[in-house]
Amino acid sequence: MAPNFEGAPKDGSAWTTGGDQDMRVVRGGSWSTDDFNCRVSFRVGFFTDIGDSNFGFRLAGY
Repeated sequence: MAPNFEGAPKDGSAWTTGGDQDMRVVRGGSWSTDDFNCRVSFRVGFFTDIGDSNFGFRLAGY
């Protein structure tokens, strides 16, 4: 996981080199901690071989 976009491809292609291949970005948040982490813009790095009950997806209907 790269800390910023320095060195990223400028042509819109996928960034396939560098970074930590054992981690992925988890987006969105959870009410299990605090309101800051519940924001849609919340991002955190997480190891790929670890699961957590706070990760998943949400469905909304009306």
